[in-house]
Amino acid sequence: MAVNESVNLAKQVTDRRQANLVNAVLRSLASKDRKPEQQRLDSPEDIAEALSHPIWIIQRWIAQIGKEETIALCRFNNTQWPLYARVNTLRCHREELIKRLTLEGISSLPCSFDEDCLKIQNLPSSIDTLTSFQDGLFLFQDVSSVLMAKALGANPGEDILDLCSAPGGKTTLLAAMMQNTGSILAVDVSQTRLAQVEENCNRLGVANTTTLCCDATTLDSNRRFDRILIDAPCTGLGTLGRKKDLRWNRNETDIEELVSLQQQLLSHAATLLKPSGIIVYSTCSIDSSENEEVVDSFLDHHDNFSLSPLTELPTTLLNDRGELRSWPHRHHMSGGFAARLTASAALSSP
Repeated sequence: MAVNESVNLAKQVTDRRQANLVNAVLRSLASKDRKPEQQRLDSPEDIAEALSHPIWIIQRWIAQIGKEETIALCRFNNTQWPLYARVNTLRCHREELIKRLTLEGISSLPCSFDEDCLKIQNLPSSIDTLTSFQDGLFLFQDVSSVLMAKALGANPGEDILDLCSAPGGKTTLLAAMMQNTGSILAVDVSQTRLAQVEENCNRLGVANTTTLCCDATTLDSNRRFDRILIDAPCTGLGTLGRKKDLRWNRNETDIEELVSLQQQLLSHAATLLKPSGIIVYSTCSIDSSENEEVVDSFLDHHDNFSLSPLTELPTTLLNDRGELRSWPHRHHMSGGFAARLTASAALSSP
C-alpha cells in the first residue's frame, strides 16, 4: 500500500521513467525486509509482489519455463550479477591480460564458457585508471554477447555486415576473429551510439571496420556479404539484473512492435547476403516470441534458408534445436538468444 501511494505521488511530480524507478527501488527494499521463508510465492501475483517484477513478465515466464524457474530467475535478477571482460586477441592473450590485471590490483578468473572471457572479481572506482584498459587489451562484455558474435563464425578475409552494431562489442570481436583482415560494415541508426563503435574500434586497434548511420531495415547497398550479424533491438528481458529499472520501463505491448521490427530486419538482411552465406539473428531477450518464433516466421517465408545448429558452442547453452539460449539463473550470465541461418547456394531475393 505504501509503495503504491509513493509511486502515485512520484507520478505527480516527475516523469513516467523516474516514477518507474521509484517503484523498482521501493519494491526491492520492501522485498528485502521479508525473509525468504516469509514470502508467499503461490500465485503470479505473489511472485510479482515479493520479488519485485511486473505481473505481465511473471505470467509470460511461468508459461515458458514454469513457476519454480521463474522464481529462481527473479531472485537472480535481484542480485549483483557477475562482471565479464573479453580479451582483445588483437593485442594480447588471456594469460597476459590476467597478469596485467593482477599488477593493477584486479582479480579475475577464467570463464568456463569461453576461453576469451574473464570474470572480474573487483574493480577500481574508475576504469580509466587501468593502463590495460587504456592500451585496449580488453573490453567489458558479457559472455553471452561474446558467444552470440562467435556464432557467426567470421573468417579472415570475409566481408561482414554488422547490423545494429552499437556499442561495438560484437563488432570488435568479429574484427579479432578475422585478424583485422577483410571488411566489416558496422551499421546503426544512431550517430551518437555509432560514435561508441568508432571509439571502441580505435581503442582496441580495429582497422578493418567502417561505420554507416542508417535505418538497417532499408539499407541500400550493391554489396553482398559473406555473413551478417543482426543484434536486433529487443525488450532486453534477459538483462534485468544489470538494468534494474528496465523491468518497469517495458510494457507487454512493446513486444508486438519489436517483433515486427525484428522480422523486418531479418527479411531485409536476406536480400544483402551472398549465396551460401550466413545470418546470425540474436537478441538479449529470453522471451520466445522475440526469438524462436521470429526465426520460425522467417523460415516459413524463406525456403532458401535453413537453421544450422551451433554445435561448436557449449551444449549446456543450446536448446533442442541447436540455438543459443542463455539464462541468467542457470548460467550466471545475461540471458540471450542466437540462431544461425544458412542460405542455399542458389539464393535469390525473396
